[in-house]
Amino acid sequence: MKTKKRTIPAINIVRRAVQIACFLLAPGFFISAFAALKSVFKSIISGVFETQLPDLIILFAVIPATVFFGRFFCGFVCSFGALGDFVWFISSKLRRKPRLISEKADRFLKAFKYLLLLFIVAAVWALGAVTFDNSVSPWDIFGMCATLSGWPSAPALLSVGFALLLLIIAGSAFIERFFCRYACPLGAFFSIISKLRFIKIRKQREICGNCRLCTLNCPAGISMYRYDRISSGECFNCFECVSICPRKNARASVGAYDVAPFAAGVAAAAAITGLYYAGRAASYDFYSPAQDQAIKKITAESGMPCGMYNDGKYTGSAQGFRGMTTVEVEIKNGYITDIKVISSGDDPEFMNRAKYSVISDIISAQSTNVDAVSGATYSSDAIIEAVADALSSAVISSPDFPGASPSAAPVATPAPSAIPAQTETAKYADGTYTGSGMGFRGITTVTVTVSGGKITDISVISYHDDKSYFRLASSTIISRIINSQSVNVTAVSGATYSSEGIIDAVAEALKSAVKNNT
Repeated sequence: MKTKKRTIPAINIVRRAVQIACFLLAPGFFISAFAALKSVFKSIISGVFETQLPDLIILFAVIPATVFFGRFFCGFVCSFGALGDFVWFISSKLRRKPRLISEKADRFLKAFKYLLLLFIVAAVWALGAVTFDNSVSPWDIFGMCATLSGWPSAPALLSVGFALLLLIIAGSAFIERFFCRYACPLGAFFSIISKLRFIKIRKQREICGNCRLCTLNCPAGISMYRYDRISSGECFNCFECVSICPRKNARASVGAYDVAPFAAGVAAAAAITGLYYAGRAASYDFYSPAQDQAIKKITAESGMPCGMYNDGKYTGSAQGFRGMTTVEVEIKNGYITDIKVISSGDDPEFMNRAKYSVISDIISAQSTNVDAVSGATYSSDAIIEAVADALSSAVISSPDFPGASPSAAPVATPAPSAIPAQTETAKYADGTYTGSGMGFRGITTVTVTVSGGKITDISVISYHDDKSYFRLASSTIISRIINSQSVNVTAVSGATYSSEGIIDAVAEALKSAVKNNT
């Protein structure tokens, strides 16, 4: 008697094909999506949306599809999920019995990813109380390792993120979609917004009998035997339950109508990836010559005196994720007017994301004290350090610029109305002076004590900003001003408005302290 050969369902073939294509063509998509979510969230808080077009396009590619159709991104597109599927497939061939986790333990562990998302949004993004280098992110390490551009540098392989990646891979060998179930903050976000999706799984439990194949084979660990309709946000929309059901009882549906799973999967994946590549194209073009010229014009024609650099073109290099990054920095009238990346071993996706923001930030700030781009930290740091290397040859060595360095505070001074021109070089009259500046939520008032012609103490009298932001700013800004004997210091990242409130208040106080040498 001939045994019937088992055929592979069409949806499984389509899903694997899409996963492989996305793994090869867009392995860092999930990094870009989460970084875009962070960028837009922080822009909402600050009210500044000047440079968010690429991020908005990426989110537009993912969020509407997730809201209306479910987590197709997780089931079809995410290369980190594909890695988990691959590890699970290999491990399942090497062990005799699958290792099952109890439903109670599974529910408990799934709560962790929501707590992690809450922590990231509140403590890291909103308050800035905690900062993480991307070297601790297994996502970023994987996303850059997965690209086919060569092996990453030794620091990346010796990072905390790489160690966490190995732990996740080990966990995926014992629990299917281990990271996706329990620790993915992006998955937690998608789970929340997919609650009202149109496409759901329907089945009639009376037909199921004692069969629990759908539950046993669900990568998300959903107890499907308990429900006639599965609308859980935990569902990855992989349709494994549909393809495994021997009675054709589990079906994908929109309302009361059945839909072909493979058609829905292909359509959703095509829409997501298509808009993603549109976002990437926008990010490449958004840092345009027109924007560059505008920055140059603002910098070179702002009426400021000659800057701290010798005119000319200077070259610098620094280690990126996959090798050296080399830049050329152009100086005119003492100011940075242009930065070009000459060569880089990093992946274009991450390097272009970094260039788009970091270069304009450096030119605008006239300093390398700028923030790295989330999701492209290694490439950002490479550009920043390469520019600093180039500027080390351009710094004017003169008494007017003692201790000048390319990573020092920005050269650009506030408007003349804020700080008198002679403040930086004149001696101060001894005494205690009061000044005020505008913070985020109101006036910040300080007293500045001058002794022996130098700033010796700065005390905050009153402020109206949020305590967490203000403490973050004051704990750093005050010491910077005293150490440099200048208000030309860099604002604290994550507490810019509070920093500027303190700086402006000190500047106003020092107006009364400057001696008239004429």
